[in-house]
Amino acid sequence: MIIIQPATLDDIPTLRALARRIWLEYYPGIISREQIDYMLARMYSAKALRREISEGVAWDLIRLRTEPGALQTGGHGAPHSDAARGQRVEKHAGSESSAPGSRGSVHLFGSHPTEPVGFMSYSFDAAARRVKLSKLYLLPAWHGHGLGRQMLQHVQARSAELGALEIWLQVNKQNIRAIRAYERAGFGVHESVVTDIGGGFVMDDFIMVLRLRTPSD
Repeated sequence: MIIIQPATLDDIPTLRALARRIWLEYYPGIISREQIDYMLARMYSAKALRREISEGVAWDLIRLRTEPGALQTGGHGAPHSDAARGQRVEKHAGSESSAPGSRGSVHLFGSHPTEPVGFMSYSFDAAARRVKLSKLYLLPAWHGHGLGRQMLQHVQARSAELGALEIWLQVNKQNIRAIRAYERAGFGVHESVVTDIGGGFVMDDFIMVLRLRTPSD
């Protein structure tokens, strides 16, 4: 059972720690350790996270309620490649708006302890009516329990509320499990891009798109 909670400036240390742990566990074999360290420093510095949160980029922290027998670890799969297994979530009503940073959180009843297990970030381009899903990460120990699918469903619901026509993202071409997971969720490969990110590194990605509606809808 999960809580999807808007992150605040106070959550920056937790987000940074999660990012480092997830990247170091998952990305070796996809990109080099040198590129992992470079991208973590570039994308997850306290300054970068503070700027994005302050500018209204939606950052959500994923917490798992830790109660006896709730879920067992040890599943296998890529980030965002999970099949749903019926975790019960409740959406907080009365706090929706047209800005990604002003949104309700998905929460659980009760006062059980929680632990952070993942995060995601996305932003809405009102002019283009597109949501960019920049980050969606889950600790590898929790792959295979439906959490990643619930995270994607949350982004899709928020995008629909904002009036977006589509969601787009970039995924490393070697991240085969994540690509297959996005395809199962309805995303398709739109184009191939290679982006110079400095430091002698590039991001060799597919851009994937999920259409939510047509302009006439």
